[in-house]
Amino acid sequence: MFASEGDPEILWIEWYVTFRLLRDARRVDVSVELFWKTSNRRIRVAFPTASTSNTGTYSIPGGWLERKRYEMKETHLWSPNGDWPAVNFVANKPRKGKPGFAVINYGTPSARIENGTMFCSVLRSPAFGYCLNHYCINYPMPTTGTKDHGWHFFEFSIVPHFGRMPDLALQADARNQLLPTTLAPAGTMPRTPLLAVKGSGVQLVSVKQPFDEKQNGYVLRLLNINDRKTTATLTFAETRGLRVRECNMIEEAGKPIKRFAKGVYRIALGPFEVKTFVVSAT
Repeated sequence: MFASEGDPEILWIEWYVTFRLLRDARRVDVSVELFWKTSNRRIRVAFPTASTSNTGTYSIPGGWLERKRYEMKETHLWSPNGDWPAVNFVANKPRKGKPGFAVINYGTPSARIENGTMFCSVLRSPAFGYCLNHYCINYPMPTTGTKDHGWHFFEFSIVPHFGRMPDLALQADARNQLLPTTLAPAGTMPRTPLLAVKGSGVQLVSVKQPFDEKQNGYVLRLLNINDRKTTATLTFAETRGLRVRECNMIEEAGKPIKRFAKGVYRIALGPFEVKTFVVSAT
């Protein structure tokens, strides 16, 4: 679809929307291809639902918050003006016996729920004064980039849910971290994983080298995405000389963690708690 409206701030806008229904997938993928040339305007992608609520759940780092709609009254250039931050997803509430819906975004973390419709802001075109509004449209000055003209591509996924926010948060976060799949030659992959992490709502946030280059081993960081306590089970394939110590965020290690079984450790996590561990060989 395309349009050229009688708005002096909009020179051209054109868009294409593609919906992809994948076999055996409980989601609908949506891609938006957009060309625009505007000033002082905002583009939102709208996802209408049968709900009429103005309250929704918005993803934040390490969790989520339920927030109500607020009106767009700000006039400051830097104001979100009606939007809430939604790091990975925004969701409305399930209705009686019927699922709610969530919109997973991939890098456009600004959303609003209005009368049941979920809006995701994808572009804003602030312009400073008459010069940027009109003069730079015809002359290639460096400041033309402030309006972000040209083609843009955005992706979303629509998924149903029944209020289990930890499951939704894990799915949204996982889909935002998918890496390209590579094929390994036969026989080169271990039969058992080097590390297995199990636990309801437990997320392996990072596996990395220690800050201290002289220290051997690696660092694990776990996050409990639940709003209640849970237990994480770590199972290591290599157990010879294995030592697991909890540490603080700057990796100052404490006492070793007691082993539950050979190569198996159980970690208690409070609601939304983050714990970090140093794994090394003695």
